[in-house]
Amino acid sequence: MEKLRTNRGFTLIELVVAVAIFGLLIAVGLPSFSSAISNSRISSQYNNTIGAFFIARSEAVKASANVTVCARSHDQSQTCKQNGGDWSDGIVVFQDNDPVSSDGDIIIGAEDTILHVEPELTGENTLITYGSTDNTAAQAEARSYVVYNPNGSTNWRGVSAILCDDRGATMSRAMNIVITGDIRRGRIPENGDTPLDTFGLEATCP
Repeated sequence: MEKLRTNRGFTLIELVVAVAIFGLLIAVGLPSFSSAISNSRISSQYNNTIGAFFIARSEAVKASANVTVCARSHDQSQTCKQNGGDWSDGIVVFQDNDPVSSDGDIIIGAEDTILHVEPELTGENTLITYGSTDNTAAQAEARSYVVYNPNGSTNWRGVSAILCDDRGATMSRAMNIVITGDIRRGRIPENGDTPLDTFGLEATCP
């Protein structure tokens, strides 16, 4: 008679080895996966930030008007934060159609036109913007708005926006605006690992 064959399952040793290998793969792969997610998030946010400023500059020149880029007062609003440099709640770009009025550069009036809105940052990332009145670090302060003039320059003589996540300054991104209004990415010096702001200093994070 033909012998019946029985199905053989995993032994306890085989199961333990499989679990150990699975755990090792998770331990090795998870940090890399987490880092990839963080890199993708901060790169996307950086590109969106630059995009908002490009829109502002382009519209200012095209319409021969003042266009303001400002920090949103909170994540669901289309109003500007009145002071401070934290832009983490998002960005509003609007054409200031009455720049000589008493409402100032960061009040969106009924006559003004909202051109673009960026949502709040995710991942608990931060965006801090600094502007200088004379293009030196000594006069650089946290600013809640940047105004593009019809010639493409800004109201500040130098601007830096520093985007950070929980990995610190070495993984940050710096968006720099020079005197002419040109937008440039903060470079990393050959002997360093942290991007430089528009004033030549290493970016710092909260």
